[in-house]
Amino acid sequence: MSQMGRTSQRNTDKLLNTKLMLPRLHAAAIQRPELLARLDAGRAKKLTLVTAPTGFGARNNAARAGLWMNFRRGNASDMPFEDKTFDFTFCQAAFKNFSQPVRAIAEMHRVLRPGGTSVIVDMRSDASSDEIEREIKGMHLGRVDEWMTRWTFKQMLLKSAYSVPQMESMIAQTPFGRGRIDVSGVGFQVWLEKR
Repeated sequence: MSQMGRTSQRNTDKLLNTKLMLPRLHAAAIQRPELLARLDAGRAKKLTLVTAPTGFGARNNAARAGLWMNFRRGNASDMPFEDKTFDFTFCQAAFKNFSQPVRAIAEMHRVLRPGGTSVIVDMRSDASSDEIEREIKGMHLGRVDEWMTRWTFKQMLLKSAYSVPQMESMIAQTPFGRGRIDVSGVGFQVWLEKR
């Protein structure tokens, strides 16, 4: 497992062992059945997944994990939910693709109940070449896949990702005002709390 994968697993463990698993959970882009099963774990009574196309296998993964999930087609910058609906929002590996990132963060705030938490996990644009190489080597890929992954990182993913200062600037423009950003490998985890 790559460094980012291990970090993502540790962060998922942290999330699952905190006060965040309250009666409702909003999750954006949860696609792995083992993660869905762990999220259920008797703690989350309702899972809602918001995605652009409701494909990506998420529906099938939820069924395989034995979970009831409410799938809603939506836009992160204009979520189809009332104010103060959720205790927790989670966005993994999608934030860099949002066309209105500041508005998406503001929407996360809007749909959170007071005391709720939003987490954004994604790549960062200022990841060094050494960090990228460690990440790719940790994937244990064949030579062709390694080359394709390296090309994808450098030519596509990093170009649309944000740096830590860019994230801080975007957060400052929203009702959250500030948050905590933990850097690990080629990515970061952004922790935002609604006061």
